[in-house]
Amino acid sequence: MKTIKKWRIKWLVWRGKAVDIWSKSDYPADVLSNLCSNGFRFDGLVCGSMEGFLQSLKQKDPDRQRQLCSMKGRKARCHSVDGWQTDQTVWWRGKPIDRQSEAFRQLISRAYQAMFQQNTRFKTALMSTRGKRLFHTRGEHNPYRTILTPTEFCEILTALRESYDRREQPATAVILRAEASSPVAGLSGETAEETLTTLHLRIADEELAVRVRPGSEDHWRAAALRLGEAYTERRAACPGASAKELFAALALERAHGESEATGEEPEE
Repeated sequence: MKTIKKWRIKWLVWRGKAVDIWSKSDYPADVLSNLCSNGFRFDGLVCGSMEGFLQSLKQKDPDRQRQLCSMKGRKARCHSVDGWQTDQTVWWRGKPIDRQSEAFRQLISRAYQAMFQQNTRFKTALMSTRGKRLFHTRGEHNPYRTILTPTEFCEILTALRESYDRREQPATAVILRAEASSPVAGLSGETAEETLTTLHLRIADEELAVRVRPGSEDHWRAAALRLGEAYTERRAACPGASAKELFAALALERAHGESEATGEEPEE
């Protein structure tokens, strides 16, 4: 890395605008280092540190790989080998992977995601860097000579942080259109029929149709807001569920709610 760039990074760190990740630096830079003993489980294996996982990828033998995975950072680094550089092939669970492939990038990203979800210390340290640029001024920058470059490393952590922030934001439902729906008998003994309104909404990049009582545009907006809040609560309770699965659960809850009000059985 050029000297001018290093000095600029130091200046940004001094101003509180950036974090230069290093195991011997102050918090949170030290905890974000791959050498830190941030343990987690990944694909059924115990990882004593991210460094242990990364070094294990260089081992074809499953038993040796499992052994390296469980090691703390500095101990794992002492077992680093460079034989994989010849054909750019690394290994995971007995399967060869091209170091320069998309499959490799997805594997690494999944491992960091697992550590982020399971290790509170790492997660807290990463989220404390909100609004700051992440750098790692030490290490090899040639992807053909290292298992993970500083650029790849910082991009993964930045993506993790931003993705988590997006999930934490309350979901909003945008009304695409509203149209008349089927008539329904009035409640509380009323004999007059009224026509429900079907709102076509977009939430979490998915479209959803919801039936609501007739009302003004403000009334519809309120209904969309309630749906967004319900979606956010459901997402927090079921973080692994897809948007479609969450919508299905909300629709079922709504159907049961309507059936309790009308005395009708909800459609399956």
